[in-house]
Amino acid sequence: MLDHIRLLSFSAAVLLSAATQPIDASTIALDLKNYVYQATPNGKMLCQSDGQLCFFGYWNSQTEFQYVYSNGIHDYISRTTGPGNRMGVIRSAAGGVLRCFSNGSNSCTAPPNSIIFPESLPEQFDTNVVSWSTELGAENSNGTPKTHIPGAVNFQSSNYEYFGVQNMNLNTCIQNYLGNVGVMIEVVFVKGVGFGGNIGTMDALVVDEYELGASAAENHVERYFYVHGYGRVREASSYYNPDDGLYDKPLSGNSVRNSIQNVTLTSSLECPQGSAPL
Repeated sequence: MLDHIRLLSFSAAVLLSAATQPIDASTIALDLKNYVYQATPNGKMLCQSDGQLCFFGYWNSQTEFQYVYSNGIHDYISRTTGPGNRMGVIRSAAGGVLRCFSNGSNSCTAPPNSIIFPESLPEQFDTNVVSWSTELGAENSNGTPKTHIPGAVNFQSSNYEYFGVQNMNLNTCIQNYLGNVGVMIEVVFVKGVGFGGNIGTMDALVVDEYELGASAAENHVERYFYVHGYGRVREASSYYNPDDGLYDKPLSGNSVRNSIQNVTLTSSLECPQGSAPL
């Protein structure tokens, strides 16, 4: 089963990776809300075919969309007040630990003040369109990401930018600054992805998030597949291998949630953004 993927590292290192390579591809104009803010149809949830990991998305307030996993992971999605109306993960809970993301050591405010954070993207943008075979060429044999997808676009002002990480006490919501994370985010639209199961073959917005670790061997990449009308259908992660310059050591995990189940997951709202600042 996939170990979720919000694997935060709190010190920077030099990452050995190639820059995004342009290709001859058509482009498409996208609204992120049509892919990220997407509840499963009719309030149902998506599961792996083996039933080991399930997923449910819903609006928990007028401003936040929450992803709930059956393994206890919660991701909170919203827009920020920074330039470009960025959207992405503003808080994440795992293993009884809740974290929020800010500009450096500043507290997480409401609305969020951070410009860079996990999966940070403009609300509306143009990106390249590539085939599924192009994306498959950037995967390891088990479906985890191996390298940059040709044609993927980086909207950041530099390859790697940094956001601050705050631990949040689940009882008091008081924040405690942990450190900064270096991240590079790339996006591409992939035609005709074969998800199988009840989802079948669908086009997908694919978001790659490269994060710096304490050493090159601890750098990792997370790959998310968003489908119109379903939300986050698939995700995978892998670590960087300094020996070959690819993300293939170890082959961490790949979760395809293509089975629609007539049940839902419930979750309480944990520390709304901006509560109990530093």
